[in-house]
Amino acid sequence: MSLTIVLSGPKAANTQARTALASRGFAVTDNTHDYGLRAEGGEPQEFIHVQGDDIDAAHATVVPLGYRLTLHYETPEESPPSIEQQLRTTLAEYERRIAALEAQAERPPMRGGAVESPAWANQNSTYGAEQTRRAISSLLLRGSSIGSISGGVVGAGDMAITPPGSGMSINIAPGECWVPGTAATQGGYYSRVASTSNLAIAASDPANPRIDRVSAIVTDSAYFGATNTFAVAVETGTPTAGANLANLLGAPGFPDNSVTLGWVLVPAGASSIVSGDISNIATCVTAGISPLSPITTGSTTAQDGQWISATFGSTVTLPTPTPGALIAIGTAGVYSGTPVTVTTTGGALIRGVGLSGTSFVLGTPAAQVILAGTTDGAWEIISGQQDTGWVTLPLINSATATAGWHTPVYRIRGDRVELEGNVTTSGSSIGAQLPAGARPSVQVELVGWASVANTAKKVIIDTSGNINMSLAGDSISLDGLWFSLS
Repeated sequence: MSLTIVLSGPKAANTQARTALASRGFAVTDNTHDYGLRAEGGEPQEFIHVQGDDIDAAHATVVPLGYRLTLHYETPEESPPSIEQQLRTTLAEYERRIAALEAQAERPPMRGGAVESPAWANQNSTYGAEQTRRAISSLLLRGSSIGSISGGVVGAGDMAITPPGSGMSINIAPGECWVPGTAATQGGYYSRVASTSNLAIAASDPANPRIDRVSAIVTDSAYFGATNTFAVAVETGTPTAGANLANLLGAPGFPDNSVTLGWVLVPAGASSIVSGDISNIATCVTAGISPLSPITTGSTTAQDGQWISATFGSTVTLPTPTPGALIAIGTAGVYSGTPVTVTTTGGALIRGVGLSGTSFVLGTPAAQVILAGTTDGAWEIISGQQDTGWVTLPLINSATATAGWHTPVYRIRGDRVELEGNVTTSGSSIGAQLPAGARPSVQVELVGWASVANTAKKVIIDTSGNINMSLAGDSISLDGLWFSLS
């Protein structure tokens, strides 16, 4: 039983009395009334209402503050809200929701607006399922329009179709997939088969073969139909003379919101499905930029989308360039003394830093370039650069490599030709000649050190690649010298 205890006392001590009662565990109600009452001395009086069942304790708590027990009564149980009160509460909730919708009236519609606002994942906003799907799907390779995806399985072998061993059915392996929505901005649906699922195949036609489609299908009542489901299903085709897994004659149409996992050939009069009757065609979904397929090989003709690790001494021939084509080429293994040569088909141009020709070489371990096809029928190096590695410098006019010093070498790295080593000239001051492709476009003058004369000397390189070391019969250091090809 719960009682309402009413106490009265000086208004000036009201706060103290209420605090004291609350500290003793009494529930003090908010209502305080003085009703204009005054004590004999004229001091205003006030009532305090508390909930509890110990009348004596309540009275004893406030007596020191001048309060006394006035009355007590049993607290009536709260009656359930009336129908009118329930209707008022419901109406108030609808009014709140309408106000929230009106507050968003100035926003463009989520589909079809020129600008979607707010942006997905704005901290203090809410988002629909479509916008969330499209945000996640944007990490995957786009389909035919903005907001769509290509769809496919997540990993190789996911949801693969196999025969169960006998009978007119197929098994679907566990796996994950992304199902593209049919509507332009619908995005994609992540879906999963948790364990092997067996699907029945309709009875075969006695006279003609039939092609059935196996699909992963999503239904979303916001776009099509009245259900919200995911299923893997078999769509039965039309028996057609000559139908096979190559021509797909009589195959059923493509369902809305679906990805095709494969085809099943149902031979005429068949009583079971075997491996040869099944064609799995689902591909793995890929990231927004299509990845390159790695391959390690010797000499080869490259294909769009390959990442080729070529062994030293091999030649990689680029195909005819098409706009947007991507090919990556790198070196593999230990340097053998012979670089990887990259060349083109039909004389197509290769452009890059310090390069405009039909071939280049990679002569260092782990060197790599990425080439893109251009709209003007050329290959453009968009990452990396040509790098010959260190190549023996051709010596002329009886010049020799100076004993005890680095062997004379050169290296083309992008737009830069670098020199190393020490050359001893003989009867001519011109002791070496750079080959075509490593020659400056204009004559350059560098400074080397002459060992015999013990002084700095000019090293002049002309457009024919001749390296004039200024002195005959002296040893000239080329260490650290370089020039630009452009």
